[in-house]
Amino acid sequence: MFLQLKAVMISNAVGKTDGRIIADSPASPSLHTLRSRLQRWEHAGRPTPESFTRILVPHDGPGLAGWDLRVSHGTVTTRAGNLEPNR
Repeated sequence: MFLQLKAVMISNAVGKTDGRIIADSPASPSLHTLRSRLQRWEHAGRPTPESFTRILVPHDGPGLAGWDLRVSHGTVTTRAGNLEPNR
């Protein structure tokens, strides 16, 4: 009898209210994503939640009826090498 097991990579990173970041490993993809998002937030001047526009939009997709939350910030910038604006 032959049994084949497939490994599933699970990665975790958490930002705590005291400023600490905890991850499952120094090379964690989630840690990289969290750090990237924090850098973008810092670069944007640490906007507060109240500074974002929030809109609920009805969603009628197959099996996914409900609402989509769309969030945007008042500033739109472009980065060198990108044709699309970063929102």
